[in-house]
Amino acid sequence: MADKVIAITSLHEKVHDYCKDYETADFSVTTIQEDIEFERQREQKTAELENRAPLQSKDDYLEELAVYRKIAEKMPDYHTFLFHGSVIAVDGQGYLFTAKSVTGKSTPYKALV
Repeated sequence: MADKVIAITSLHEKVHDYCKDYETADFSVTTIQEDIEFERQREQKTAELENRAPLQSKDDYLEELAVYRKIAEKMPDYHTFLFHGSVIAVDGQGYLFTAKSVTGKSTPYKALV
């Protein structure tokens, strides 16, 4: 990500498999159970504010969110930042679509291809 290689120490195999191609690290991220609980509580608070039922996410998914959060918090040290989005290039210009997960950020790309 952004020319940075990140070592990740995780609790769940899914996160380890997702990050297996990183060979050396510019920095490392370690998750603990409290990070997973933080993500679960954040979802509960968000759901409350949005007047909806909270998602019942599994720990391995919540750990992925915790990893992204820790990376996002560290990237400003490298004068970069993490975006959750979909980018397409048209006529030499990049266009970034950002939104909450599963809201259709890649749909405009599919319509153009």
